[in-house]
Amino acid sequence: MQNTWLRGARGLLGAVAACSLLSIDAYGQSPHQPTQGEQIGAHSTLQIRLMGEVPLTCGLLMRANGNRGIDISKTAQDKSVGTVEEICNDPDGYTVTVTTKNGTTSGLLKSDTTKGEMAYQFKYGRAAVTLNDKSAVVTDATGPSLTPSGRGVSKTIEISFTSSSRNLHANDYNDTLTFTIASK
Repeated sequence: MQNTWLRGARGLLGAVAACSLLSIDAYGQSPHQPTQGEQIGAHSTLQIRLMGEVPLTCGLLMRANGNRGIDISKTAQDKSVGTVEEICNDPDGYTVTVTTKNGTTSGLLKSDTTKGEMAYQFKYGRAAVTLNDKSAVVTDATGPSLTPSGRGVSKTIEISFTSSSRNLHANDYNDTLTFTIASK
């Protein structure tokens, strides 16, 4: 009966050892500490220490609201353009930074072919964002972002602008906001 148990235990140990993020140390009642792969003799007491690792994961998921184009000929206040989900399991926290392609202290919609441009303001997670030389830290978390359901923290992106279309040529106007997450 004991030989059957030992064969089963060796099979289990072999299967678990194949997992890249789990390691096992086994110790019997002997003064000798076995080396990796060394056969452990039969003992009345056997201890197995399981050690696992969870790799650091930080990332952003973007869900756009389906706005292919925003009518900038009409003034808009807190128009939702999308949601960012912040995912980071670093116990020390993380930061999210936003950078604008065109603006400096606020966003700036510009045409690629004409000289027209229009400033806009935006909010991230309902908090107004003030850029400093094209960028701003919009999240400075002191712990991980994972919720009990395993999802990250969702933050909405909203833009506001006062239309100045009478000063703009008919054209497409754009800006690119780049969001970056980093663990601490």
